[in-house]
Amino acid sequence: MNLLRTCLLSLCASAGCAFAQCGANFTYNDFTVLGGPLSDLSLLGSASLDGGALRLTPTAFGQSGAAWYRLSKASVGTGFESRFRFRITDGAADGFAFVIQDQSPFAIGDGGSALGYGNGPGVGITRSVAVEIDTFYFVGEFAAPHISVQTRGASENDASDSFSLGHTFIPFSILDGGEHEVVVRYQPGTLSVEIDTLPLLTVPLDLHDISGDDILDGECAYVGFTAATGGAVANQDITYWSFSDGSSGGCGASFNYFDLSDTSSLTLVGDASQATDVLRLTPAADGQRGAAWYTAGQSRVGDGFATEFTFRISNGCADGLAFVIQSEGGSAIGDGGSGMGYANNGTAGITRSLAVEIDTFGLEDEFGAPHLSLQSNGIGENRYENDYSLIWAYLFGIDPCDGEPHTVRIEFEDGTMRVSMDGQLFISHAVDLHDIFGEDILDGECAWVGFTAGTGGATADQDILSWTFDDNFGQSCVPPLITDFPDSSARSAGRRAEFTFGGTGSGPPAHQWYLNGVRIVDGGRFSGADTATLVIDPLSVVDAGLLDFVLENDCGRSISGFILDVLCFADFNQDGGIDGADVDAFFGAWEAGDFAADVNGDGGVDGADVDTFFGAWEAGACL
Repeated sequence: MNLLRTCLLSLCASAGCAFAQCGANFTYNDFTVLGGPLSDLSLLGSASLDGGALRLTPTAFGQSGAAWYRLSKASVGTGFESRFRFRITDGAADGFAFVIQDQSPFAIGDGGSALGYGNGPGVGITRSVAVEIDTFYFVGEFAAPHISVQTRGASENDASDSFSLGHTFIPFSILDGGEHEVVVRYQPGTLSVEIDTLPLLTVPLDLHDISGDDILDGECAYVGFTAATGGAVANQDITYWSFSDGSSGGCGASFNYFDLSDTSSLTLVGDASQATDVLRLTPAADGQRGAAWYTAGQSRVGDGFATEFTFRISNGCADGLAFVIQSEGGSAIGDGGSGMGYANNGTAGITRSLAVEIDTFGLEDEFGAPHLSLQSNGIGENRYENDYSLIWAYLFGIDPCDGEPHTVRIEFEDGTMRVSMDGQLFISHAVDLHDIFGEDILDGECAWVGFTAGTGGATADQDILSWTFDDNFGQSCVPPLITDFPDSSARSAGRRAEFTFGGTGSGPPAHQWYLNGVRIVDGGRFSGADTATLVIDPLSVVDAGLLDFVLENDCGRSISGFILDVLCFADFNQDGGIDGADVDAFFGAWEAGDFAADVNGDGGVDGADVDTFFGAWEAGACL
């Protein structure tokens, strides 16, 4: 490592490196060799790559490891979702944490009970929030294994649980050597954590005001993981990680509610409520209307989606419920009774919407009940009389009001919407979400998704028991993948340097190069900044550092890079000084015909290289 690179990394570690953008949306399906697609991560302490996994700690005493997404800060202030799978083997200590911090992409805390982020006998990561998975109990902590949301605001995070915002015991084994999936969701005011689809913890959280301190730089922060061992040990591995933040405008939402015991990412409107572990859209009472919307962000539905939910109707049979896509907002609600919470039954309905209604109560001007219907008016109110129905189907053989769970699956792919109940396909119909009765019901490709229901003179408890949503289903767009990488060996200053990446993905991709986190633009010594090939002519020692390449299309982004070492041939032995030792080193290589002595870059080792070397050596300078 040359002197300049050493200085660069030292400066980044102490002050943080400046990045040109705030926004991070990425997926690591596994973790392969650093220097390929994973060079956008900084690995610190004991962190390494092992067999396709990100190993935060090995089975050794006194380890502390950290891994940060370093290409840019994430836009976390307006909301985010982080999904990751972990595996703990060969031990049970001390634990790991998902961390949001504004210190630097080279931050690391103490080992042992500090879990790599906290302040043990040394220094922790300041201005941070940690979602810790603690696997080892010691006096002064909560019982292990537990989840704790840990922070001290402006000061260091504490190694104990003294400054926890909330905690809970994990009621099943995570030390079985298998993989377990964690989902961390944040919307301003609330952070929730689930493991293996089970919601376990929800805490009030304002990233702009924790113990009186704003931990963010605007809306931005670094995201990543830390872990540690002490006197006990374990391999602590991350095997998968996806992250979606607010930089995409809050459009993009895939989620899984195993049950509805935690509704923190939902907005409940009207008579909707949480009843133990179900979402109760209406109770069995007259004249009810309820709605529930996923409001951690709009969902990207225009390109395709799939949703599956289980409902139960009991204590009556009226009037029905609906799954609704709409662009009015997270507080939208229509009329009760036959309006079913989305339509106009005399007052107002939800405009710019499409409803998949499950109608359980037959009216004179409606289709026979029970039936399914794709219902919309677009520019006006949805109408309960089915005047604006795209298609309907009678539910032969199914009684939705029998008090038993029933499962509905809705798929939208290649312009076709399919609706099934209890495994039976009832509707397959062409739908253009951008043109329903002459109206575009979407915001771009995005909309709010959720449920509505209503009762009138007849009543029922209308409950949602579980709900999954995938807004990537059926998309033909292939995310970019970088497959070809340039030689990452050191280059000599003063020469032309060329770097080329290759990749695959849908459509014509966008290319962009970054040097030390700053976007490169064409001009002077640089050309090809927005192509697959970057040329720097001549290369200078000031170019040493982190060289990154970004490949992006409409459905994703791939990032790769490496640390560019630039050699000063006047300082031939690369000891940081230009003196007689460099002359000896040069002639040793020159006499041996070593290509390193080809300092003029003409492809041969000859007398011209001696002249070039001594010209630079006598000047005592590097380009």
